[in-house]
This record gives sequence, C-alpha cells and structure tokens, in this order.
Amino acid sequence: LTAVTARPSKNAYRQSARLFSIGKGIAALNTFSPDIIQIETLSLLGYQAARFAKKHNIPVVTTVFGLSDALGTSFSGLFAPIPTFFYKYLTCKILELTDVITAFTGKLESELHTIGVEKKITEVPCAVDSEMFGFDTVDPQKIQKFRMKLGLGASKTGIIYAGPLDSSSGLEALLELWAGSVKPADNLQLVIAGADMHPDELTEMAKIRGVTRQLSFAGKVEHEDMPALFRACDAFISTSISTSVHMSPVEAMACGLPALLKQGCSNADFLEEGRNGFTFTNSNQLKKILLSLAGLDTSGKRMLRKLVSSTVRKFDEITEA
Repeated sequence: LTAVTARPSKNAYRQSARLFSIGKGIAALNTFSPDIIQIETLSLLGYQAARFAKKHNIPVVTTVFGLSDALGTSFSGLFAPIPTFFYKYLTCKILELTDVITAFTGKLESELHTIGVEKKITEVPCAVDSEMFGFDTVDPQKIQKFRMKLGLGASKTGIIYAGPLDSSSGLEALLELWAGSVKPADNLQLVIAGADMHPDELTEMAKIRGVTRQLSFAGKVEHEDMPALFRACDAFISTSISTSVHMSPVEAMACGLPALLKQGCSNADFLEEGRNGFTFTNSNQLKKILLSLAGLDTSGKRMLRKLVSSTVRKFDEITEA
C-alpha cells in the first residue's frame, strides 16, 4: 500500500505539489509496484497517479478534503475562471478514475454533483496527530512567547482563526461579527494566522470595522509551531460555511481549544455542543459565547481545555479501531 500525496506544506493547512517531482514520484511507483494507490491531492500529482493506476489496473482511493478550487471559491478577480476551469478539469478526471471516494463528511457529495461527478462518498473518521497536538505537549515558554507576541499578555482571552485566507474563509464575515459582538472592554483579542493575505490588507479590513486594536495578525506560522500558537489562545473560531473540511479546528480542539463554528459548516459535524465547541448563527449568539469564555478564571479555562481535549481523543480511538 502506498499513499500518493503532495508534500505537506510548511505553512499550516495547505498542501502543495512540486511539479518537477511528479516524474520522480511516478518512477518510484513503478519500482514499488503498489497494490492500492491513495490520492489526497486534487492536483497534477494526483492526476498523474490516477493515470498510472488506470494504466496498470490498480485500485484507487481518493480522499477529498474540499472542492473550493474546483468550485472557484478559492479565486477572485478577472482571471478567476482560468484556475477554476483547470482545477475542475483535474478534479473530475481524478475522480472519474477513482474506485472509492472518501471524505470526512458526506456533505461534499452534493458539491461533487455540482461539478458533474455522480459518485457516492464513503465517510471516514477524522484523525489528528495527538503526539503533536495535545493538551500538555507544548513547552510553556513557547506558549508564553506567542502570548507576548500577539499582545495577549497575562489576562486577555485569545480567540484564533488559523487557515486559508481566501474568499472561502469567511474572514470578512468574521470581522463583521466580531465588530457586532465584542467591545474593547471585554478583554478579548482576535488572532488571525495564515499566509495568503498581506498584513496591510487585513489591517484595512479591520480598520473599516473599527476592530484594529482587538486584532493580532500572526501571519505565516510553521506547522510545527501551530500547537504552541493554539495553546497561547483560548478558543478557535471560524465563520466559514464551506463544505470543505479543515484540520485546523480539530487540531485546535486537540490542544484543548473549544471551536466556535458557524452553524451548518462541515467542521461543525465534529462538535459535541457545549463539550468541545459551540455553533452560532448571529452576533448575539457569538457575543454570549465569547463573554462566557472571557469570564472563566485560570482554573475554569484549564478544566475546559481538559474536557475539550478528551473529546478529540475519541477520533483517534475510532481510527485505530
């Protein structure tokens, strides 16, 4: 069994394929002579792997994490239709050559139909690296360093969004909700981590909504530093309603952060309401949740972290079974 995937990107929650390595990868497949090929990237690398499998009559399993590129929600501007067409073509070709399509949520099936793929999805468990992302696996000094860098100090409650900063991220909606939910006196700080946006652009978006002082931009954070960044904060938040599944909320929960998610998004399927996270639909609901978190003392926050982290361990137990 071999897994054909793009290399993990050093920037969290993205994968990227190096085109010059595709030929070497296919040559390695010839040498290895796999019985099954698993594809985890809807890119040229995945397409070449699918073609190799077809040529050699090898079964293919493709795991779909999201379809934002094929649907065009990752791109904006005058030339957005060009990459959209390209990724839609690749996605359809890969899935056409796939024997079994897997995903963490069945909600992606309707989007498959949208791009013309009439196949069923087999749901599989979502697992997280509990050795890397855990409640007590991070050096306290690294946590403190992040808190000081982000302006959280000793007392501020940090609420983090980490992930892609494209049009599907819901970032503008998040800033709007934050402006309608949080006041400077609430001692809450919004932390944004991601590398797809220039700091000045984010600052301008925050300035328009009057939340500049309540916003800290972590920028690009290496994957190995994400556990410390999560542990420096107190909750994860996202207003995206995308059907794509992102690992960031699950990894944050593994570090003990409750996830605050927009009702109806795919990642909300992983929540146990009130135990490892909360869903919301408007600023009033979000405000109530945020103020409750900000009102917890040190002991209360630690108890919440333990509770949240314990629920994520169930993902690993299901996967191991």
